[in-house]
Amino acid sequence: MKSASGSATTRELDVCLAHNAERPPEQRVPEDVLRLQHRTARTARELLPREEWDEIHHIHTA
Repeated sequence: MKSASGSATTRELDVCLAHNAERPPEQRVPEDVLRLQHRTARTARELLPREEWDEIHHIHTA
């Protein structure tokens, strides 16, 4: 029997916003888009256990 594992990364929104602000202006992601992406990723992480993975690895980044 094969096993499957899922992974999810975690980064606080304020860190994402700070990193985005350090980018050159032409490479910045609009703040509303970044906030939506962060919210969507958080929801996806919360739903992972329902997908019947054998293992879920949470990767916390600074």
